[in-house]
Amino acid sequence: MGYINKRKFFTILSLLLLVLVLSMTSISAASLNSSNTSVKVYSTSVAIHTSSSNTKSVAVTAPTISLSLTQINEGLSRVKTFYNSYHRLPNYITFGTSKLTMAQFQQNITSKGQLVGDLSLIQINDGLPRIQTFYNANHRLPNHVTYGTTNIPISKFKQIMAINGSIINLNRLLAFKPIYITSDNIRNVKIDNERVTNIINGLNALGLKAYNMGLGPNYHIEVLQSSQVPKNALIIDIYGGADAGVLYEMGTAWYKSIKGTRYVFSIFWPPAKVITGLDFLERAHDDNYSPPSFTGLAHPDQYLQQNGYRYMYSDVISTIVNSIFYEATY
Repeated sequence: MGYINKRKFFTILSLLLLVLVLSMTSISAASLNSSNTSVKVYSTSVAIHTSSSNTKSVAVTAPTISLSLTQINEGLSRVKTFYNSYHRLPNYITFGTSKLTMAQFQQNITSKGQLVGDLSLIQINDGLPRIQTFYNANHRLPNHVTYGTTNIPISKFKQIMAINGSIINLNRLLAFKPIYITSDNIRNVKIDNERVTNIINGLNALGLKAYNMGLGPNYHIEVLQSSQVPKNALIIDIYGGADAGVLYEMGTAWYKSIKGTRYVFSIFWPPAKVITGLDFLERAHDDNYSPPSFTGLAHPDQYLQQNGYRYMYSDVISTIVNSIFYEATY
């Protein structure tokens, strides 16, 4: 699977943060405190209890302007709208006559460092890698997370994650890339479109937006030239064969000029030749676009990596979806 085997596949934290994006605006103030909706910190430290009953003090600085949970929810929605339009975080956010920098806004979010529900932050962080291991093996979330003799239903774990804003990194929360998929003509129009549709459905189930940009040999270029594809987009190109000319083109100044700041991730669908560890990829028999002197590409895997591209080799939809999810949220 190319580079995928060389580094961590993806963190389940990103998956659960998707739940936060979808549910945060619907969490009421009563979810935390029915009698006091203000987010305030009255002490300089918060006791965090581990599963082994050890205690650790973590310094928490009270925000200079205290927002209610309703204000935080509304502010998150406005920040996300701004990010979707301008592909960056705003410099500040206003609440009435108050103007907060993004650092102050994040401070309001992270100030909710008290225990939420039945789990501490350390317990949450302990549960996340175990959920990830289960998800990688079974391609679904577990039914519950175990702490000693206690089973926490996954729905409650996600709710605790959503409420406990002190583990949120706002940049990470908003940085999901929109996904645009192109494909070679691999089998036939029906099967190839179904493949792309299945990938899109899998991504939609994880809360990501993905679009089918077409089938054919030139769509991997047309998608980069489209003014409708945003600058922060993730482009997924599915190939039924490893074409030396196409891969070489990705390293040229011309290709990089139309790619701009977009991300490109290549998927090689079997029986495409495996390029990982390959010494030389010969010119494709139907290559009528490369110079006559071009005979092929040496070490194509290294060539892609040296030019900043990642790739994978698979015909398993769930594996592909997981990899694209990682690329879109990394």
